[in-house]
Amino acid sequence: MKLKVGDLVRHKVHTHMLGIVLMVDTTLNHAEVCDVLIILNIVHPATVGTVKYLNQSYWEKVGAED
Repeated sequence: MKLKVGDLVRHKVHTHMLGIVLMVDTTLNHAEVCDVLIILNIVHPATVGTVKYLNQSYWEKVGAED
């Protein structure tokens, strides 16, 4: 999966968490990673506004496909 900057995404395991992709990159070990700004977290609202750096495979794009 290739996410793009600006994509609205939902965490695959913690589906109560939504975010906006700020950065995408590939590491030296060829892992596709991204920074996601958390904009909604129903279970842990204090995390709204934080940035998570994770592998892209943890996130799924929300909405219509390109």
